[in-house]
Amino acid sequence: MIRRPPRSTLFPYTTLFRSVGRQTEEDIEKHFPIAITTNDYCFSGPSIRNPAARIITLEVKLSSMQLDEHAKDKLIRLVGGRYNSVNNLLTIVTDRCPLKKQNYDYAIYLLTALFHESWKTESWENEKDELDMEKYVWEGSTSQSTVVRLLKDIKQVEKDNGIVSSPVTSGMQPEFTDQDIIELNEVSCYGQTVTKLHNDGEDVYTVRKYKESVKKLLNLSQEEIPFSGDVSV
Repeated sequence: MIRRPPRSTLFPYTTLFRSVGRQTEEDIEKHFPIAITTNDYCFSGPSIRNPAARIITLEVKLSSMQLDEHAKDKLIRLVGGRYNSVNNLLTIVTDRCPLKKQNYDYAIYLLTALFHESWKTESWENEKDELDMEKYVWEGSTSQSTVVRLLKDIKQVEKDNGIVSSPVTSGMQPEFTDQDIIELNEVSCYGQTVTKLHNDGEDVYTVRKYKESVKKLLNLSQEEIPFSGDVSV
């Protein structure tokens, strides 16, 4: 006869499986990021098999796949229309194989292959310059280096003439590196507005925000200037 230890003895070493990670929808997405959808059919006919029953639909959010900016951009381009940018959802539908289990394995294989392929960096990718990028990135751009150089020149002129004309340059210490300048609030704000202007396109809102960020960066007059939608930057 096997004597089992009392439940109280084992309790500290156990976890409640049904409650862990299932309290909310966010917890479910965190612990179970992949959603598989299948269909089963029951009907009267000469065959018990329905061809549509083999179809597998796999859904996963890209935010749960631990991708950097390069890998995410490459994966989105590989999957094409299977990615929904509104809800950040990748959908893979497989129906090539005759059995449901085979299509499930194929869907998992495709997801695995896409993940590893997206992390690869081909040699020609390192040859792309700023104009070849799929979207505008301010970090490391010509615009960023120009702003840093401009603020340094303004700071040097102020030092040579013993004046302080801008609150931005007045906060720049002699030991400031280029990265310290980039992290200044006015410079960061300018970078965000330039990025939005390039990637979202020109409209009344983006051009107005760009104007305001330039005025703040260069300490121009903050008085409202009449604005027309014909301005191009």
